[in-house]
Amino acid sequence: MFNDIEYVRWIMRDRWAARNAPANGGNRVLIAAVTSAELTDTEPGTPPTELANARWIPIGVPGDVHRALVAADRLDEPDTAPDDRVCRWMEERDWWYRFALPSVVAGDDERLRLVFEGLDTYADVYLDGAPVGSSRNMFRPLEIDVSDRLGGDGPHDVLVRFRAPLGEIDRAAVDRSYGLLMGPQTQMRKAQFGYGWDFGPRRPSIGIWRPVALVRDRIAAIDGVHARTVFLASDHSSAIVAVDIDVDAFASAVLEANVRLLGPDGEMLAERTTPVAEGAAGTEFRVRQPRLWWPNELGEQALHRVEVELVSGGATVAQHTLAVGIRTVVLDESSDPTGVESRFFRFVVNGTPIFAKGANWIPSQMAVGDIDESRYERLLTLARDAHMNMLRVWGGGIYEHDVFYDACDRLGLLVWQDFMFAAASYRDYDQAWLDEIAAEARYQVRRLRSHASLVLWCGNNEVEAVAPALPPGAPRGQRIFYEVLPDAVAAYDGVTGYLPTSPVFGNDAGPGSRQGDRHAWETWHGLGGDDAPDRSDSEAIDVRALVGGDALTSGTPEADAYLARISADRYLEDTGRFSSEFGILSACTTETAERYIGALDTPADIVIAHRCRDHLGPTNKLALVAEHALGRAVETLADLIAGSQQYQADGLKLGIEHYRSRWPYCAGTLVWQLNDCWPGFTWSLIDFDGHPKPAYDAVRAAYAPLERKDH
Repeated sequence: MFNDIEYVRWIMRDRWAARNAPANGGNRVLIAAVTSAELTDTEPGTPPTELANARWIPIGVPGDVHRALVAADRLDEPDTAPDDRVCRWMEERDWWYRFALPSVVAGDDERLRLVFEGLDTYADVYLDGAPVGSSRNMFRPLEIDVSDRLGGDGPHDVLVRFRAPLGEIDRAAVDRSYGLLMGPQTQMRKAQFGYGWDFGPRRPSIGIWRPVALVRDRIAAIDGVHARTVFLASDHSSAIVAVDIDVDAFASAVLEANVRLLGPDGEMLAERTTPVAEGAAGTEFRVRQPRLWWPNELGEQALHRVEVELVSGGATVAQHTLAVGIRTVVLDESSDPTGVESRFFRFVVNGTPIFAKGANWIPSQMAVGDIDESRYERLLTLARDAHMNMLRVWGGGIYEHDVFYDACDRLGLLVWQDFMFAAASYRDYDQAWLDEIAAEARYQVRRLRSHASLVLWCGNNEVEAVAPALPPGAPRGQRIFYEVLPDAVAAYDGVTGYLPTSPVFGNDAGPGSRQGDRHAWETWHGLGGDDAPDRSDSEAIDVRALVGGDALTSGTPEADAYLARISADRYLEDTGRFSSEFGILSACTTETAERYIGALDTPADIVIAHRCRDHLGPTNKLALVAEHALGRAVETLADLIAGSQQYQADGLKLGIEHYRSRWPYCAGTLVWQLNDCWPGFTWSLIDFDGHPKPAYDAVRAAYAPLERKDH
């Protein structure tokens, strides 16, 4: 490969154009490509002069620098490399994008905005050589007013510099920290899993990961539309749908909002015109005998359409359309009269308590800006076909692309949405940091709140569960999870429930928990039990101390005791209300292994070392369970695939059947995990190339509808 700094130019992808085309007639940016050598230091805010003669390479928008370099034969395919250090040099470099804007003159009552929906992560934007904006959060957009900058002769040159993230944080704090509990990802608003997790490599994404648009507004723009069901009769005979509209008016004019509600078949149900006052408008529609939206297999996924037209002087100045479902959802945590000191943890949809059958969702590849819509369609359809009705968007990844939530609406998959914080220590004493998180939360809540599939906001994944492993005084993000995030949900959603953390009671929620949700890692990780080390020891930061150490010899008393400790039989001890994480690891399918790893007769210990990122327990843990399943020695990759997949399938089937048998006391199971982000050995039901493992079929059978009315 090469050692010089790389830059990237890009082309807008057709697959995004139609869905993201501005409804108000604004111009869409079509993007151009990049690469270069050493740069000369320049004054702050001034692009290097060498960029004019750089060797630019193509990249899609949305896209990712890694994938662009692979496509240009400038980087070996990282998914075939066993060592993630092949890409580590990219974290230390700056990267540049370049494209041109046309010459556009804004009228007296017009405004031009250059909108970057997602920049990953520390980015500076230059227009014709002058700095015009910057971003430090991949989870919210950057909008730049360019109304007075695009006149004269075009084209106008736009440069975007992505600064090396590790140069933007307190490296000393990372060096003296506690591994993943306080690594570099905790100091930036960037997808955490990119810096390595127990299911994937270290390969943080880089680039423009969501669409870019040049938008022309006239008089006013629609800043947001919130449609939700505020009333549903107990017999479902009528419902009230409220629609609130936020308006950004920048020119003096009288504005009205025409609001229409259309039925699932496109029929007009109601229409109303309401005045805009102080930047807002709103109305309500009563619907008789509504067609309700239900989760998968519990009824129809009826989607209505709300159309909003902003009018001034009889002329339309802006439009907005969104799909909505008429339904109510409540997370019921009320006292259960049948149990002492016991509370429900169940979702109630349209007045009916349901059993949540589903899985956890992680990003479907490391390059989060380069995911095809067809990949989402396949994975989510497989979830639907496995009788699932809920997915949990895990807090160490991303707030997903619109196509994900649109598909969940259509397929009847309820979405438990984590905010993007996971299993780490987060500072909550820096006001600028809290303000950035508040802006992120405001944007994401307003973006996702109207989806029929959205049923819960959760502040984080396992932040409170890992708190006992932190030293005294380490920040735990309490102001984030108990002030900033719930305030955003209350202010900008007001309907969907909020949970500060998952699991609710951290590591204290053992198998006998009578309330809250659980992460049931007694199976596989061997956590809990009478012989577990004392978790109150604040020096026990390394979780590996809980579950094992070096390789164990198969057939010895030590190995047999360890297998009993991590056995799926431990699911049978679980009396919890809701298992929001539980899983068993296995190798990927034969097809995927042959494509990315190599020959099936490769020694098992070699491929485990290269492809398994789960380091909790003995180093030959995966081989031990595979041997247990096969009843013979595991020597090759083929043995490892067959044995580990059988062990996973049998164990998950046992666990789900146990949890479902406890309905209505237990009201949900979310398997860890549905999908993969790379071709590794993980807990997934469907591997990186989209091939279902045997566990997928076992879970599908265990989730099949029962003869009794098990919602």
